[in-house]
Formats: sequence, C-alpha cells, structure tokens
Amino acid sequence: MPAEYSYHPDHHSKLQEWLKSAGPTLGPPITLTNNIDETLPPSDFGFISTYMLSDDTVELPGPEFQSGCDCKPNMGHFVGCEYLELCSCLADATRSRKTNKLFWPYNYKGILKDEILESRDVVYECNPLYPFPSAPTPSIRLTFLSPKGLRTREPLQKGQLIEVYHGELVSEPEAQRRENLRNQASSQHPPSTSTTSTPSRPIPSNTQPSSSTTTTTRRKNFLFSLDKFQTHPHFHTPSMLVVDGEKFGSPARFANHSCEPNARQVVVVNQMGNMYVYKIALFARREIGAWEEVTFDYLDGEVGGEGGDEEAMREGRERCLCAERGCRGWLWE
Repeated sequence: MPAEYSYHPDHHSKLQEWLKSAGPTLGPPITLTNNIDETLPPSDFGFISTYMLSDDTVELPGPEFQSGCDCKPNMGHFVGCEYLELCSCLADATRSRKTNKLFWPYNYKGILKDEILESRDVVYECNPLYPFPSAPTPSIRLTFLSPKGLRTREPLQKGQLIEVYHGELVSEPEAQRRENLRNQASSQHPPSTSTTSTPSRPIPSNTQPSSSTTTTTRRKNFLFSLDKFQTHPHFHTPSMLVVDGEKFGSPARFANHSCEPNARQVVVVNQMGNMYVYKIALFARREIGAWEEVTFDYLDGEVGGEGGDEEAMREGRERCLCAERGCRGWLWE
C-alpha cells in the first residue's frame, strides 16, 4: 500500500501501543496505520467481541428462556436445516420468493445468499446455545487506516460477512442522556474540518422508522437504535435498546458512511427469546478488492427528500462528504 505521509517512527510506536491497549477483536487481529498525519485514534476506546451490558436499567432474559431447534450437523448436507419445516429457529424466517419454502440463509461457504442480501430480509440463525453450528463469524483481516476509515486487506466475495457492530447495550433514556452530553461537548469544542464522513447529527427522537425499514436506525455519536421489532408480537421489552459503540465496540465502529456503499447492514437474529437484542452485521454487497475501503449507508437507504443549503442549515443537518456520484448531499435527512 503506497505511503501518503511519512511520519516519525515514534508515531508508529504510539499507534501500535494504542492497538495493544484496545484489546483483541472477535475476528483476526486488526492492524492500524496512519500514513496521512500524526493523529491517534480515541485513547479511551476498547474492542469487545459481543454486546457489553453496562446499564443497570437493562435486564435481559436468561438462558432458561432461550430456545433452539433439534437439528443435527449432518442434516441438510452439513449446510443447514433448510428442508425442515419444523425447525424452530427458522419459524419467523421469510420464505423463498422462488419456492415458498424456508431456507438456510448461507451457502456451504458461509456466504449470505443473494435472495437475502438483495431483499434485506432478516437473517435467522440457529441459537448458539444449541449444538447445530451457527452462522459464520468475522474472519476478515481488516486495517483501520486512521483517520480515513476501515479497509479490507483481502478481496471479499459478495455476501461475505465483514464485521458485526458491537457496543454497550443501554436503554433509550440512557442513550438520550449520553447523546445530549456529547452534543453539548461537541458544541463547546467543534471538530476541525475533515474529509471523513463521520456522523454528527441525530435522527430526531420522534422519528420512527417506516414499516419497510429492514435493519436499524443509526444515530449520532455511534449510536444504533435496535428498533427493528418494535411492532413485532413477540417484542416485550419495556424500552427500546440502543447500541453505543463510541467507547467500546468492534472494528465496524470505524467504517465510514457512503451513499453508494460496498457493504450493507443486515439484522441477524439467533436468540428467539431475545430477538430484540439482534446483531447488526455488515455483509459485502458486491465484490470488494483488497485494500478497498469498507463503507455502509448509515441510513440504509431510508431517506427523505432533498433540500437546499438554507434548509439544511436551518435543520442542522451535516453535509455528506462521501463524494460518490449518487451522493444524497446530506446526512441524517
């Protein structure tokens, strides 16, 4: 990878010290480089491999409330129990538009099937507490090119799992409290102009996703509202939960927004007793070349109408800097 900036060896040492202090990731160890300037990633960030329960007001059902199927690994030709109409893990899965049958969402290589990827249906996996092998886990070698986002060090196939967005799992009131504090701090110390597209405006709290929303709502300051199943008959949580990836998270936390992204966020459910605590997984929506930046649409295509500069300033929206041909112009429309 060609260097764009020649920095002092001491800076390289600081980058490696940060990487060591941030801890291990769920997938292969992430690498870190900065050939642009001498900035460092946030010093108070740490990697985690699953959701971190850090809000005393959030209570999740225990293992005794979990359920799974009785499928065995040798069923379905070691691919999945897609031919078993009685598989409880697939009870709520979308049926194939071609065959009207339930089907396992991955092929034998662990690649998400086109029918799921292109329709953006919810992915249902077998519960990890049960013996049947679950879905693929992150195995991609990634590089955080500080401060320019996340890159893959190897070519990716369409439908390949890239990463899962993790963070602290908090209640909606706690997320709002954190968001208000960060907004206040941001107004007192506005960031310098950057060429990255890191989000800085929230979706208004009274804005609900449309019924066609297939994933989840990205908010300001690395917050994701787990709002997919708010109207589902099995949704019994008293308060919507929010994933906060600012202080603790996965490498997906460093992926930038693009209006024409090469990755897509997909809702993955593997705990029917906790289906409102689903995973936000990033899959390649096309073939991605080695060292290409990994990007996804923070709004997942759920946008409003276009507006002019005066309207954007009045609403406090932020200009999108992805520079793609189909750029919408603004974040958080």
